[in-house]
Amino acid sequence: MTKSLTYPKLPLNNMILFFIFLLLISPAKAENYFIEKVIRVTDGDTFVIDTSEKSSILRELGLSVRILGIDTPEKKGKCKKEKDLALKAAELTKKLIENKIIKITDIKWDKYGGRIDAKVFVNDLNVGDELIKKNLAVAYFGDKKNKNWCK
Repeated sequence: MTKSLTYPKLPLNNMILFFIFLLLISPAKAENYFIEKVIRVTDGDTFVIDTSEKSSILRELGLSVRILGIDTPEKKGKCKKEKDLALKAAELTKKLIENKIIKITDIKWDKYGGRIDAKVFVNDLNVGDELIKKNLAVAYFGDKKNKNWCK
């Protein structure tokens, strides 16, 4: 005699949240998204966007965006020079994106989870490229970090 499998019945709200979750973890398409409000700049290559138009889970958490293709000095860096450069990078990022409509492209989930990686543009200005031009970031694609900001 074979047993038939039965699955628990999920309330409609849980099913909707599950499908939203699946959408969030699925690979991003080559779409552009326009963000109207940045809540705060965490550091030179990361900021938090307003997701109040999204589901209640996202509204409560916000969503962190890491600028794809760059790495900036760390605020808790190894030396005073790195910490100072980290503050300058964060200030420039804030100046470039705060109170502006930004476009994010090439969106994917970050390898550490909890945030997305994306190219970030204000008008036609690539924010990551601008940080590199000002020597406040280096190109970075997930490999070993080679930049010594203390030299």
